[in-house]
Amino acid sequence: MAGVGGRGVPANRIGSTELSLGQLTILQEAIALSAFVPFAVFSMRQPLKLDSLWAALCIGGAVFFMFRAG
Repeated sequence: MAGVGGRGVPANRIGSTELSLGQLTILQEAIALSAFVPFAVFSMRQPLKLDSLWAALCIGGAVFFMFRAG
């Protein structure tokens, strides 16, 4: 989505000077899921399934591999 003046989200412009596009994408997903899953469980009364654990481990692995040195 384009932000003001069609330049995109300011945080992404600032973040792209420090992080790669892949790192920003994985970080965005990890943050979104860490906020949405508790909301879905506690506010929307959705059951927490074992599949959610496996998905969290996959996201955690993606974060590890995207941010490791090397």
